Amino acid sequence: MRLKGLGNRAYNIMHHAHTVTGMMISLVLFIIFYAGAYSLFMDEIYLWENPEARTATAKNVDYDRVIQSITQSYELDMHDPVYIYPSKVGHSEVEFYASVKNTDGTHDHIQGHIDPESYHVEVEDQGSVSSQTTVSQTLYELHYLAQIPTLGMYISGFVALFFLLATVTGILIHWRNIFQKFYAFFVGKRWKQIWTDAHTVVGVISLPFQVMYAITGALFCLSILLLLPSVMVMFGGSATPVYSVIQPSYGIEADEDAPHAEMVSLNELKSTVANNYPEHDLLRITLVNYGREDAVASFEVDDHQGLMGSGNMSFQLMNGDFLKASSHLPYKKSYGEAVYSIFIKLHFGSFGGVLLRIIYFLLALLTCFMIISGILIWQVARDKNSYTEKEKRFHHRITKLNLTVCLSLFPAIAILFIANKVIPLDVDGRGIMVEMIFFVSWLVLSTVGWFWDQYSEMTRNYFLLGGALSFLIPILNGVITSDWIWNSWREVPAVAGIDLLWLISGIAAIWGAREIKTQNQTEPEPALVR
Repeated sequence: MRLKGLGNRAYNIMHHAHTVTGMMISLVLFIIFYAGAYSLFMDEIYLWENPEARTATAKNVDYDRVIQSITQSYELDMHDPVYIYPSKVGHSEVEFYASVKNTDGTHDHIQGHIDPESYHVEVEDQGSVSSQTTVSQTLYELHYLAQIPTLGMYISGFVALFFLLATVTGILIHWRNIFQKFYAFFVGKRWKQIWTDAHTVVGVISLPFQVMYAITGALFCLSILLLLPSVMVMFGGSATPVYSVIQPSYGIEADEDAPHAEMVSLNELKSTVANNYPEHDLLRITLVNYGREDAVASFEVDDHQGLMGSGNMSFQLMNGDFLKASSHLPYKKSYGEAVYSIFIKLHFGSFGGVLLRIIYFLLALLTCFMIISGILIWQVARDKNSYTEKEKRFHHRITKLNLTVCLSLFPAIAILFIANKVIPLDVDGRGIMVEMIFFVSWLVLSTVGWFWDQYSEMTRNYFLLGGALSFLIPILNGVITSDWIWNSWREVPAVAGIDLLWLISGIAAIWGAREIKTQNQTEPEPALVR
């Protein structure tokens, strides 16, 4: 079956745009998707790495006492919102974010947690690496390049935009023969044809997934730049009206000179929300200008099931009146309110349970494979006599740079998990130490790979090393914590799931390494130059 394709000139333009764009972003895009795949299981990884976090969720938390404890410990700038996050599995303590006043009139942001039994307040140092959240937090931040100060998020956002361009141009250039290529894929061909067919098939299978991540990734990382024209032209430089369309609670205005007033009970308002939405979990409480007449409390909830299941209910704290204009109820949101919340759920896979996140994980790995196959297509297409030896060496080095950095990330992440188990939880500076081991090992592995000129040898070695380290992770976890899979499966399924993931990864990597060796024996790669 053939579809009507592009004309020759349009095809050439799209083909060059696809090739150039793909090679520009391939390395960073691989890192984003590979680290993002693990970030889908942040909560499970946190429970795996920190046995102390496996405590039951605190019930019947007194939120009036929570805010009282905070205000008694610190002089808060109530004009800035105070965010309170309830206790949950993996985080048994109540967390909060607020602003405190300084003597010189400035204010600093603080974050901390409160013991739900003693209500003791403890503030964390800003920018510190927690000794108990290293693995999950490192991978989550890596997937949007947060380790690069200031520019990291913008780089990942522009990569997402270019990824959307590469996806659209890729579909256009393969449109005419897309069905034929999809059904004709098999491995008994020349290497260039194998990589081309694999690239096309995987791209078609994961197309909706990739388009979704390209759009949502660009939106989240470049939101300030995307909204800037509207802010400057339509709202005179104020971003509040724009954000209030997305989240009505952002549009709540507070008067610093408003008179002090008695507040209604936060516990009573929480009970009202729970009674109206018994199937929803409380995600966050936001307090604006607490203690004054215009104080507002917003309760964010989510059922973790439907795309429209999240919502927000706001109340006037002086009298407990419901503020309809500052709320967006689950399944009753306007278009502007619904779009952003749907994008959040689509991006993080937080609406379909564990099964959906597993599907997301597999699609992310398929996308990583598509990126690698695209790099190899680019290289094989340039291994021709029409190119000079100097040009071939340049192409070879670009390919090696991409492959070494991308493929070495697999064993480097395994080392990150291993370092988390080997280094005791009570070691000072443990978080920074584990992160340094991860990034240094990634650098070393990438450098070692530079000395392997054959791509099959490079891939096979990284797979063998990553596979061996993968098997070591659940063994170390069992030896150090006694959380063997057969023990933790009933008590803490999340821990068993992470161990099982690494076992499967090890088996798949060893099998892949064996298949690469077999293919190399039957059909050697083209001769490469240094």
